Amino acid sequence: MVLLSIVVLVFGHFHMCASSSYQDQLNLYSNLTATINPTVRPVLNQSDTVRVNIIVSLLSIIEINEREQSMTSVLAISSMWIDETLQWNVSEYGDTFKVTMHPSDIWIPEFMVGNTIKNDIMVLKVNGLKIDVLNNGFAMWHSGGAIKTSCPIDISKYPFDTQVCLIRLSKSLNDNEMDISAAENYAMLVSFNENKEWNLARSVVSKETSIPNISELVVTLYLQRRPLFYIINIILPMVMISFMSILCFKIPPRSGERISYCVSLLLTFVVLLSTTAETMPRASDNISYLQIYINCQFWSGCLITTISAIIVKVDHSDTHVNVPRWCQLILGLSTCSRKSKINAQETKPDSNDIDQDQEMDIPSKSDSKTTENLKQNENIEKNNVIGHVDEMLFYIFICLFILSTFVCFMLIWLT
Repeated sequence: MVLLSIVVLVFGHFHMCASSSYQDQLNLYSNLTATINPTVRPVLNQSDTVRVNIIVSLLSIIEINEREQSMTSVLAISSMWIDETLQWNVSEYGDTFKVTMHPSDIWIPEFMVGNTIKNDIMVLKVNGLKIDVLNNGFAMWHSGGAIKTSCPIDISKYPFDTQVCLIRLSKSLNDNEMDISAAENYAMLVSFNENKEWNLARSVVSKETSIPNISELVVTLYLQRRPLFYIINIILPMVMISFMSILCFKIPPRSGERISYCVSLLLTFVVLLSTTAETMPRASDNISYLQIYINCQFWSGCLITTISAIIVKVDHSDTHVNVPRWCQLILGLSTCSRKSKINAQETKPDSNDIDQDQEMDIPSKSDSKTTENLKQNENIEKNNVIGHVDEMLFYIFICLFILSTFVCFMLIWLT
């Protein structure tokens, strides 16, 4: 249908240029406009229906605003219909097959954007573009422009999301007066300019009836976000910072940099949270898995900072840590073997020492050392305890980090 209309217009234009004169065009235009009324439907029998065939061309997608949940696009709409009041005998006007008329002089179909978020809902209106009319009454008019429509945004898979945005082209007349149909079931992309952030996966043009006896054309656009920018600037830094916060347990508590290291990474998490929140709509019906992941890593960083502060406090105290037996088993601390070795080495006196001690009746040095070692073994040294605690916490948080990262991205890819 599209190719046929183009061929007809080109053929008519060729004949017009070949044989018609300026006076023929002037006489034809004057005679046609003198007998028609732009407000009356162009059918001789007013009980008949004007059938309008539409070609929807998508020129560009200017913007998709997640905060406003809107889409701004540029459409070119070609309308074709038969005007029964604009028919003439070509031999009477110098073999003129086609005439170009102004939209204000003849009847044109009126279309509205049903889901616009602007006050101006008219998409097909008098915009200065001329209408090509053939001698059999076939009329073709190109119109359109920038349209801002509502587009509910689902950010669950952000930034790997696919959005479905609709443009509803409705009409002011009922189906008995004017019937509309799409020439193609997709939007033409002949002059389409691609968006740098969104990729147009496919488009569908369908006819629906939302209001009884008033049908409309629905242009459905399936848009995929280009995620490379977000991977480089948000996801990779966030994953690396989450991993680096766990390295806090590898910093010795007495180095003096442990708390400042944790706090600096915690502030970086806050910046990432604010960066992602700025682009998200203020809605609670769906939440991005990426936001949940960043919040989980943020609270994990808060917990790591709190634990690090406690460890540093214990490390700087002057008392020994009396570790219960159950805690020793958890931490992997075992002092039994160490006790036996120390007792065997320290309590084994030389024969000369035994004789001297028996003669002088003075406690031997080995007995005093054994007592001190037993006391030290009853209270395990702080450094040994803190080292085992740091190692255990490091492996716990690294496992939680790997698990949460795996679950988050599996949810994004599979759901």
